[in-house]
Amino acid sequence: MVNGIHIYDMHYRNRNVVDHVGEKNRSRCPGNEEVSDSNVNQGVDEEKEEERIMEKCVPWFPSQPQKKRLKRVMVDRISALHDSVLLHILSFLNMQEAVCTSVLSKRWKSLWTSLSTVTFHNRRCLPEKSRPFVERVTRILENYRAGNMKKFAVDFMYNSRYASHVDYWILLAVQNKVEDLDLRFHFCSQIAVDQDVVEPHTLPHHVYFAPTLTSLSLLNCILGLNGAVAWRSLKSLSITQVDLTEDAFEVILSGSPVLEYLKINACRGMNHIDINSASVKTLVIQNCEAEWLDTLLLEISAPYIQSLHILGTTYGRVFRLINVSSLVTANLNYYSDALCHYTKLLLESLHHVKEINLGPYCIQILSMLEMLGWPSPPTSWKSLVLNAHLDEVDTPGILRLLLNSPSIETLIINKTRVGCSDLLLDSDVPDGGVICGISLVTGIMLPHLKTVKFAGYTGVGGLGAPTLELILFLLENANTLEKIIIVVSPGTDYRQDAQILLSLPRSSPHVEIIFRRRILY
Repeated sequence: MVNGIHIYDMHYRNRNVVDHVGEKNRSRCPGNEEVSDSNVNQGVDEEKEEERIMEKCVPWFPSQPQKKRLKRVMVDRISALHDSVLLHILSFLNMQEAVCTSVLSKRWKSLWTSLSTVTFHNRRCLPEKSRPFVERVTRILENYRAGNMKKFAVDFMYNSRYASHVDYWILLAVQNKVEDLDLRFHFCSQIAVDQDVVEPHTLPHHVYFAPTLTSLSLLNCILGLNGAVAWRSLKSLSITQVDLTEDAFEVILSGSPVLEYLKINACRGMNHIDINSASVKTLVIQNCEAEWLDTLLLEISAPYIQSLHILGTTYGRVFRLINVSSLVTANLNYYSDALCHYTKLLLESLHHVKEINLGPYCIQILSMLEMLGWPSPPTSWKSLVLNAHLDEVDTPGILRLLLNSPSIETLIINKTRVGCSDLLLDSDVPDGGVICGISLVTGIMLPHLKTVKFAGYTGVGGLGAPTLELILFLLENANTLEKIIIVVSPGTDYRQDAQILLSLPRSSPHVEIIFRRRILY
């Protein structure tokens, strides 16, 4: 209450102004009439009118300041950012889109020329449609001014008529101190009849003396090695569909003193892989199929490598590991038509590794060996990753691995959608030997197993009888088991299987069964 006037919250529509001073003050208000509920309940317009009346009736009532209309000024806040921020934004665009930003303003005109990553992609098949792409790449590289190119990658349908352009691209990349060079040349089946067109590109001489090169990836190239190689900084080398002789391979290794990662994918002409460099730690052999110039056997001698991966299809090939004494991890996720005996010898050569990853083919080969009564030596594996369909056909192979791996601490099983059970169906396996229940095997103990993980859960009852039997076996024989993790997809109903698993007996008093939802990105 101020000067005899009670003022209520003006934000409410129904409010009253009570004047205790007298009729004299009341007569100051326009109309000299009392405000009724029907007059104050009309919306936003009447609220403003009440405020105007209050200003006239009560001189001290504060009036709202007049808002001045400000002149709108357009500010380009993006262009005001630092160059490093703008270049980071441009890095999310392909090269053609990044070049188009030069028309935005003077600030953007030459900004793209400082991009550290330069990539081009074009899979158009017909030669006449590739020429605009080739010419555009040439113009862009001629205007490139960064001087320190982190990566140059080109992926397009190659045509031998563009060989001089490609050599020019590589030269400009080397002159700009390229660190990661990725050359992927593809051939079109529509023009495969023209042998001159589909001939792979021969690498120019200056690429073998790139001092800043740290990573090199080649697809459908010819290594024109006429002398030494000086890749003093090269750490990663990946060659795909390249004719590679053993002599050229030796020259590459001798000229790459710090090479750490080597991948050979679908290459021809090699029957022996000798790696005596102490710097090479990882060797990947993928899709290494034998052709008419190759022999059946591929020998690998690499005493210093720590990780070996044999992947893809290897039809017509047999692998023999001569010296891999430093090997720590191995990944055998390949398909072959070789005899079981060779796969058995390969696994025996890896008995000393700590971590091993096996694909469906190897697991079912082990099942065949188990059914045929071929024993395998024990291993010192600590971590075992199995990629299997988890059906009755896989059961003998998995049991054999567990039987031979008493030191295993971690078991990871990735359930695949399909298996390769035709291997067993087409093989000479004794009658009734394929179906092997886990309950028939006794005396297996896993005293060091602590973690088990199943991936590929497919819903109610999705574990399947073989998987449930395997879990039951693990619960009964792993007396130090701490947790079993079952990865499920979002929205999957796993309550039925959870109740079954929680009711199973277990030898470890501290084991937990955890259903974990897989995160989709």
